[in-house]
Amino acid sequence: MFIGRVDELKELKSWPESTKPCIAITGIGGIGKTTLVKEFISTNDFKHGGKGIYISLKGETEAVQPIKIVIRGVCRGLRGTIAEWFGERWREIEKIGLGAGVELKKKSKEKAERSLKQIMQELDSKLNDKKIILVVDDLQLADDENLRLICELANVNWANLKWILIHRDERKIREGLNDLSGWSLLEIEGLNKEDISKLFIEHANGRIVVKGIDKNAFFVVTQGYPNFIDTIVSALKQKYDKIEVTDDFIKENSDAFTRPMEFVMDNYFDEDEKLNLLSIAILDAGARVGSTVNSFRIPIYILKDFLKLLETELKYKKLEEFGFIEIKNEEISMHDARLDRIIEVMNDKDKDKDKDKDKEQVKRVRKAAIEFYLGIASFAKTELDHITISKALLHAYYHAMYIDNRIMLKCLVDASVHFSNYGNKYLAYICSNYVLELISELRSKDEYLTHQKLLVLAVKSKVLFSKGLYSYFEFDLAEIVQEVAKTFFCLERSKQEKIRKRGLEDYIEAVSGIISYFANEGKAEEILDLLKNSPLKKEQRATLKIYASEGLTYLWDERAKEILEESNDVEGIDKYKILYTKGLWNMDDFEKASELFEESAKGAEFNPLLKGLAVRNYSLAAVLASDKLRALKMLTNAEENIVGDVEPTLGYKFANAIVSVNREERVNEFFNELSSMQLGDEQKRMYLMHYSPAFILLDYLAGLRLEEKAKSVIEDATLYKIISSLHDRTEALRRLEDGEMLPMYKNILKGVISGGNDIAAKMAKFIGFYFLTTG
Repeated sequence: MFIGRVDELKELKSWPESTKPCIAITGIGGIGKTTLVKEFISTNDFKHGGKGIYISLKGETEAVQPIKIVIRGVCRGLRGTIAEWFGERWREIEKIGLGAGVELKKKSKEKAERSLKQIMQELDSKLNDKKIILVVDDLQLADDENLRLICELANVNWANLKWILIHRDERKIREGLNDLSGWSLLEIEGLNKEDISKLFIEHANGRIVVKGIDKNAFFVVTQGYPNFIDTIVSALKQKYDKIEVTDDFIKENSDAFTRPMEFVMDNYFDEDEKLNLLSIAILDAGARVGSTVNSFRIPIYILKDFLKLLETELKYKKLEEFGFIEIKNEEISMHDARLDRIIEVMNDKDKDKDKDKDKEQVKRVRKAAIEFYLGIASFAKTELDHITISKALLHAYYHAMYIDNRIMLKCLVDASVHFSNYGNKYLAYICSNYVLELISELRSKDEYLTHQKLLVLAVKSKVLFSKGLYSYFEFDLAEIVQEVAKTFFCLERSKQEKIRKRGLEDYIEAVSGIISYFANEGKAEEILDLLKNSPLKKEQRATLKIYASEGLTYLWDERAKEILEESNDVEGIDKYKILYTKGLWNMDDFEKASELFEESAKGAEFNPLLKGLAVRNYSLAAVLASDKLRALKMLTNAEENIVGDVEPTLGYKFANAIVSVNREERVNEFFNELSSMQLGDEQKRMYLMHYSPAFILLDYLAGLRLEEKAKSVIEDATLYKIISSLHDRTEALRRLEDGEMLPMYKNILKGVISGGNDIAAKMAKFIGFYFLTTG
């Protein structure tokens, strides 16, 4: 039942008819801001004239920008054709990179923000007098930049859109709306004496007989704060069947009224119940990291397993009875204001001089939480389940943040590695960047921290440069190269062979990413300079030479062959990398290249860390094979090596679709697979944008008529321009020369176009090869 707030509701009801496009609602946590707004947008008067869309910033991974959460919420709240239109327009904006996070390039950012304002303007005009109020809750979770952007959007005089912004801190929301006009402020304070008394009686109904209540005295002691009324009633119920709430009665039960949570915990909970409560609060707070839901519930069986680490019995019935938690469908949840307060109470922070320091009991539970999530990550490693590993490590990182900086850094470093392994390059980049920031703030660094730094530099370099993220983010290449070399030098002096070996591996991995960048930018000389100026000793250079050779191969530079020859006597992993590069140089003969890719895959499949490489190379062998049975065998081998990583899985599904006689069904399988993957929307879209043109080009090559929407996807692509002119090989070669494409692909295509018969079949094979090697 909603009680009180008559004046506040009246102000909210009159606001939509005013000229002010935005109203900011502020007040401390648990005071009733969200309850008030939800009551307002659920009233019949409001529903008759408009629609409310509620959006909370809670429960999203830290890497997701608040503005993106807001726009996704708008998209989910719309219905019908307007929702489809809005979704398509928003995807266009996301291609530019809005909300991509740290170090976003200025031009991309400004373009995205302009486009965002345009789409909101278009939405406003399409509503046709259907009023929509967008409620954005928990804005205290937004950084200053996103808060400002949301405030700017909200403070426009749209015809049909109005905004309610909910924030705990009046000062911060004023800063966000600073120099903007046309907004109003509604500050929420405690309920008045009449309403807080009604709320108390409502909660007491059926539990305690309230014979009377001194409203003035009750208001003074509660300050009209509604969040802990149920706990007060529950505490009094333990002593009384009937009560009269007088000033003397309040003084007699002072602790129950002024410190209800502490009072209940001290008087009615045993140590097991306190540990249950603290465990729920800490798990709830930590579980929101990386979650993609707006509220989080802890299954009771999870709590039971967790408490085993504390050697504590599962006891939660009293917690529910006293209003500390709620249970629904065998799942536990807790109000945020209570969650924050419970950890404060257990830390006894009001009495502690060092208010940021956790007490031993809280530390004990946080340590158990770290152990719990690291255990999940460890088990998932046996299955090479990089998604579960990454999420568990993020949860462990959150808890370690309070008690152990080294564990915290290790969790974040490992999370970045597994995000990269899984295929979520964006989160890998975010995590690696954050680790570098944290390490730079530390005064003293030992070999362990230095190695962690080089490891995340390798992750950052690999995902930033190998996967095209560099087109979205600002970066200083010279600084990255310098940091990689300096950090490697530090580890080279280590007395521990294990650290020196790992340092060498991570250095080469980091430099390989930089080589990929130079290859994509057509900078052959820079690749050779990087190789020449490398601090590696002669005997350490073989692997780096292989990466350099591969980079030069994409530029179709003959010096790649010379470097490859110098590395021919290598064994193990390097040997199979060489076979891949040799396959690239033999693409004038698809069958020969297919055999080399197969041989490379065979060697890689026995190394658990190279399963993805094996899948890719078997897939390449399949799309290039001329014999159908051999192609199917290659696909079978590829499937057997899939361990769940995004890129190899999609590469296999793509190859399977274009080799299969039942292409339509396999293409649907591909997109269903992508849709079901546990990736962020921006990551899914990147893969969608990469592979969709391939299927459209293959349809066009096969003579199928394209719909306008499909045609618009490929009409600017070099491959489309070439395929559409294959009837005139001279024109096709001219278009190839003018097109944007790495030299290796141009030279292979030149051979296809200039070759003999079966040009369409060869072009289909090339399309498969191209999209598998540019993903």
